[in-house]
Amino acid sequence: MAAKFVIITRFKHPVTDVTLYPVNKICLIAGLLSFGHAAAETVTLVDWQPWDAMSAADQWGVAPYCPGGYVAPPSDAPVMEPGDSHFQFDRAIRQSDQQTTFDGNVIIHGRNQRANANQAVYSPNEATSRLDGDVIIRTPEMVLSGANAEIDLQTDAALLNNAQFALYQRDLHGSADEIRRTEANRVVAKRLSFTRCAPSSNAWRLRSGKLTINNDTGIATAWNSRLEIQRLPVLYIPYISFPVNGQARTGVLIPTFGTGYSQPYYLNLASNVDDTVTLDYQPLYGLLLNNEFRFLTERHNGISDWGFQLATPTDNTLATEADSTLVEPVSDLSRWSLAHKQSGALTDTLGYDFSARWVSDQNYDPTFKPGAAQVSQQVANFALKQQFGTRSNGLKLAYTQPVIDSAEKFQTLDSTLTTAKAGNSAQLLYQTQQPFDQVTKPVSASDYELIKQPELSLVHKSAWQTLGLQSSERFSYGLFTRALPAAQQTLLLDNALTTALAATPAGDPLPTLAEAALVDDTLALADQSHRFHGALALTRPFDAGWGYFRPSVEGFATAYDIDNDLGYDLKAAYGGDNINQLAWRASLDQGLKLSLRGQHWQQTLKPRLYYAYAPLTEQAAPILDSTETTTFTLFSPSRYSSVDRIGDLSRLSTSLSYDLNWTGDDRLVLNLTAQKGIKLAQERLLTTGVADIDADWQPEYSDWLGSSELNLSRDLSLTASASVAHEWDQLNLFALAANYRPSGQAFMQLSADKAVIDSELTHSLNAGAYVPILQNVALIGYAQAQTTDLDPQWSDFRVQQVLYGIDYDNCCWNIRLAALEVTDIDDESVSLFPLLVERRYFFEFTLKGLAAGAGTIEDILNRLDFGYSGKLFNYR
Repeated sequence: MAAKFVIITRFKHPVTDVTLYPVNKICLIAGLLSFGHAAAETVTLVDWQPWDAMSAADQWGVAPYCPGGYVAPPSDAPVMEPGDSHFQFDRAIRQSDQQTTFDGNVIIHGRNQRANANQAVYSPNEATSRLDGDVIIRTPEMVLSGANAEIDLQTDAALLNNAQFALYQRDLHGSADEIRRTEANRVVAKRLSFTRCAPSSNAWRLRSGKLTINNDTGIATAWNSRLEIQRLPVLYIPYISFPVNGQARTGVLIPTFGTGYSQPYYLNLASNVDDTVTLDYQPLYGLLLNNEFRFLTERHNGISDWGFQLATPTDNTLATEADSTLVEPVSDLSRWSLAHKQSGALTDTLGYDFSARWVSDQNYDPTFKPGAAQVSQQVANFALKQQFGTRSNGLKLAYTQPVIDSAEKFQTLDSTLTTAKAGNSAQLLYQTQQPFDQVTKPVSASDYELIKQPELSLVHKSAWQTLGLQSSERFSYGLFTRALPAAQQTLLLDNALTTALAATPAGDPLPTLAEAALVDDTLALADQSHRFHGALALTRPFDAGWGYFRPSVEGFATAYDIDNDLGYDLKAAYGGDNINQLAWRASLDQGLKLSLRGQHWQQTLKPRLYYAYAPLTEQAAPILDSTETTTFTLFSPSRYSSVDRIGDLSRLSTSLSYDLNWTGDDRLVLNLTAQKGIKLAQERLLTTGVADIDADWQPEYSDWLGSSELNLSRDLSLTASASVAHEWDQLNLFALAANYRPSGQAFMQLSADKAVIDSELTHSLNAGAYVPILQNVALIGYAQAQTTDLDPQWSDFRVQQVLYGIDYDNCCWNIRLAALEVTDIDDESVSLFPLLVERRYFFEFTLKGLAAGAGTIEDILNRLDFGYSGKLFNYR
């Protein structure tokens, strides 16, 4: 092999004499010779690698169904001082002091580039070099090639004719009559064509008069372009710009066609601030303007999202009755929505969160956001969080207001202050409520809810090192009132006196307020109740690897002081205006963990036994915020949601759980769980008093509760749960689901359940899928059918929502087609598929490398929340 030589030039001191150094006498980076034999190939073949030949790191961001991608070769630049250039060649011919010709496998390393050529004519005074024969110039961002080139070694400028180029990060490549690199990170090409498709593909190509690439901003701009598909021109584009790296860029995002037309436009206002404006036209609903503004700073981040109906439908004659519920606005005003979310840190120790959502009417979301539910409340939430070492403080404000056409009547504000350190915490809650609009939403005294003005809660938790006890002391004070305005109080008083007077025999004295209260208990709506509550809980846990044993006892003391804004005698109405209650309860929780480990399997059996007891004690105070749990709740010592009643009980709860694990990958293969409970004594304490002893009472049993999970593989799982009546004659609740997820994106899901939805027992059937039928083609599907019949047949189900579509993806483009059908709430048909439905169609087309954006179909898939987790592939 011919000897190779190296020279190093420093432009601060131009070289006037060339010194030749044999390569084997200086230390160069390994692999310096590796590109010599490849210089004769085009750039398309040199840096293009088939997918199977790419390393795992290079395959990231390249779909496996793509032929391959452009990969920058490893850098072999020698260590040089700033401003140096490094030449390598087979032989040198010195024509004069001003010019030297290097011949044979010439390699030039500059500041930010490497150049290969068959021959180079070097002018040291101008620090330029003319390259001839199979020229390749590489930078970290791109590669250029041509028959000849001129390069400036000081400024990194270069000029190539009849050239080719490729951008590594975007896989964009093409050819041009002329490519000029004006500086290190700026390239201008003239009379060119380029594409993101594989070198062998003519799927699409953009032919332009001029293209500029600015690697500092990450933006490419093309003028006087035409789009060709399969070599046929289909669209003229006078101007287009697009990103060449991962940086955001102002421009048009992918539109959505179909039943209507949606066109988003993205504004990259700064590296940490952007805005997306979308015009959405639907023939039935008119023209909607949406705007999403986002910002991110070192301490703050937020998203503002608003929409406004610019124009109503030109023809208000609706095609079907089904459309009327969503199209007709609630007033003459255009429809709108406003939302904002923001969080951040005001100081190093003080953070905040804020969120708000307002809409013009409760059907705004179902109308303009396919698949969304109605909104009945406007909401605004604000929270402050402060951290001082181990102490944390907080302030929360939660405001609600009825949407104008909803059934809600009150606007409310909950204010909460909290502080906590170690086992100590305190909370102060203050609530307010006011009628929203007495004209459009009139209210009566009975519509007002009891609110807390205020409620103070204190908690102290400690562990006793000597005895192993854990204690929790709680104290709370609350003032419960409806805060009735004067007009409501007067109306209450007048109605009560009128009712009492009507019940008074002629000639008898007129009734007093106390007597009126006994006749008409609505006067109690004006009560104000002060509640003082204290509780002490002691627990002595015994925990070990094989199981646990946790006895616990709790004591409660509650005092009530009741008065009334109307001033009637409470002793006559209640038998006293001060009420005291004492109660206690105890529980014992114990469980075992029995394991058997084999060569490949581990089996675990976990039995659990829980007993709770509370005696019957006198509790006659008014119910302020307690509700009774009507179902038999297992593993709980309480029958009521709050402290107004400590219900008597004697209950035993049991469970048995079995786990089978595959030890090879520590995977749960099978879980079986069964639960059962029994009431050992009659539970007599009610919210209204004490029930009589039932001589015929027999122990009562909970439903049989069971659940199972079977993971046939990491991809396929089956789950089931059920609640069956004790006599095995009725299936009260159930849920069945099959999930198949062979990858992070592809999945199939089938489910059926019987559950309480919006306070109504509902049977539901659900199916969802995003399934590749080919490596780059996926079917999209989702359907939901429901019925409220207690004992339904198949014919009783009604489809509520259906989504179906197809997703086609390759390295050149992406096509998505989808249709969404939503059943109208007024549909009264008796068939599985309703007659009154709203159908919307969506079509999206993306040119890879040029277009960007998620699209409307992506928003719908995420909103339906049926398991979808992303497209077939996320490209680099």
